[in-house]
Amino acid sequence: MPHFVLEYSEKLLDEDSKSAIMNKILQVAHEAAIFDPGTIKVRLRPHQYYARYEGEPEFVHLLAYIMEGRSEDTRKSLSRALGSVLVRFFSDLDVISVDIREIQKSTYTNKNLLLKEQ
Repeated sequence: MPHFVLEYSEKLLDEDSKSAIMNKILQVAHEAAIFDPGTIKVRLRPHQYYARYEGEPEFVHLLAYIMEGRSEDTRKSLSRALGSVLVRFFSDLDVISVDIREIQKSTYTNKNLLLKEQ
């Protein structure tokens, strides 16, 4: 179920780096041992146009969408682990962030849930 969406400045990643960072995110999510491994998904969202008021505009921001119900400590630990991987991978980059967002069970649906209702 978890969705990890890496937003980044388009020029930061070549094709090999794209696979490498996705694999690192998958590994951290798996090692957290809080998700069914078969449900972990990672997507890349490159941005061609972006700006920053001051400093270099290049950035990396990881959005993690996880089902509600995990403790704040668990979410914080996951955020720190993912952030550490990003800081190591993008060691020369100043703007790196992670945001863990909870998905509400009451409003979330997918194909499997819809089929169960039939």
